[in-house]
Amino acid sequence: MADSDESCDRNPSPPKELMTNADLIHADNIGDTVFSKHWLFTTLMKLIEEVDKHEEKTDEEQSEFGFDVDEDLQNELCKLWDMSMNSDVSKFLQEFKAVDILTSLIVKSRAPRVTEIVIGILGNMACNEEICKDMTRNQKFIDVALFLLENPDTETLLETTRLLFTCVSSSESRAVWTAAIKADEKTFTNIKFILSSSTNTDLLKNTGELLDKLLDVDETFCSLWGKEDLVFAIQEAMKQIGYRVCDALDTYLHIYQLLSTTQEGVAALIANCDDVFASLMRFLVNICEDEILGLEGREGSLASAISVLNVLGMVDCDKFSLVSEDHHFMRCLLKILEALYPRIEAKRKLKDQSSATQRNRDTSSNCGDGHIENGHDSKSAETNQMEYNVNNVSKSVDKTTESVPSSSQGNSNSDPLQELTFDHVTSDFLYSIIQGFLVDIVKMLQSMCLCSQEQNSDETTAPAILHYLDDDCPRGRIHTMLRTLEEAEKGQETDFIKITRDLARKYDLNRLSDIEEDDR
Repeated sequence: MADSDESCDRNPSPPKELMTNADLIHADNIGDTVFSKHWLFTTLMKLIEEVDKHEEKTDEEQSEFGFDVDEDLQNELCKLWDMSMNSDVSKFLQEFKAVDILTSLIVKSRAPRVTEIVIGILGNMACNEEICKDMTRNQKFIDVALFLLENPDTETLLETTRLLFTCVSSSESRAVWTAAIKADEKTFTNIKFILSSSTNTDLLKNTGELLDKLLDVDETFCSLWGKEDLVFAIQEAMKQIGYRVCDALDTYLHIYQLLSTTQEGVAALIANCDDVFASLMRFLVNICEDEILGLEGREGSLASAISVLNVLGMVDCDKFSLVSEDHHFMRCLLKILEALYPRIEAKRKLKDQSSATQRNRDTSSNCGDGHIENGHDSKSAETNQMEYNVNNVSKSVDKTTESVPSSSQGNSNSDPLQELTFDHVTSDFLYSIIQGFLVDIVKMLQSMCLCSQEQNSDETTAPAILHYLDDDCPRGRIHTMLRTLEEAEKGQETDFIKITRDLARKYDLNRLSDIEEDDR
């Protein structure tokens, strides 16, 4: 009798949604996997039956947290969730309209755990580009996915934000999703609510990544959503996460940087200027606490923070006081530059070495080692490969997510530029941000000085950042700053070193003047 019951449990009558082909109930494994079609269908049927039971129950039978689900069924559903990460399983689910079935289950479900697992399965399926495209054609699915951002359950929101991020990340599907999100004003409201009220750092990370992706792939979101209330919500999220370097904080700093690229975003940042400046400075001070500053993995977040500080400090003279009167700012900026500059110099040496290698090879090929065939130089394979790599290095400077092709093992004539990696590319970007900021600071200080002279002001008190340079800044950091300013002069008519010298003399900053003289 027990065997009979067990047999019935293994072979239930599948629901009509799954009866495309009755033979599949007894079929073998899914594709090349060890996963059973029979088990999958049985589990889906149990899930449908469970949700139907909840729908039949009254509100009085439901707790404030929804309905509980049998632990054995939860375990089986979790196995199905894990299975859906397999491409063959996802394709098999899609083939038999699992998206329609699961979407309907989400609408009917009154069990948060079931909803979370079902969304998780859909999120795994969406990782497949073709399945994601097919899912995106399902308007009901899109509507349900966006509606789920209103769900009060944290675990459900975690999976929902992951699902939405996956769909928006798809180059072939994102246009439909961004259009749907723009048309649904509640989406923005829900994102702001999560950022400003959630205490779950994982949810804040996921939501931040979704927001960052939306702002990045469609710049109109920066204009539509770049409002004071969004900046406030981001501030609240950053407070919850903390100001130590982590992936979530990197994301929020990048969001600020994206907002700073539009007029609306800049206005929103300026409206919250004091709070934004304080949070960014707290981040920089935390990074610069260590006696020896390590930049590895921090280049992107530093570039975002410093570029936003640049926007905040240079919008007008009143806001510039945030920068000029905070000596912590200049200390952090120059300490970062001090750690960064050796990388920049090393890259230049590699470039020089590469250029010399190229010239030597060209000379060698023209002096008897090579010959001309049909009017073309016959170059060695090594030379052609070297030229290919040099060209790719120059093209990849703006692509901070790509690394330069590596050289062949054991090739003594390999191009030194091939040693450059992602680290060097991001270092270039960070250096350009700092250099531009230093130039802006010098120009603004000069402008303030000229305004004082025109007004016949007797003001002789130097801004805090100049006092820091004269009193506390290590000599080596000042030399690095001056070299950076000198390099910025190339191609420009402005003499930034002279301006610095004049400022030092105006405010009787003798030590700074002496260091500037030594540097010349």
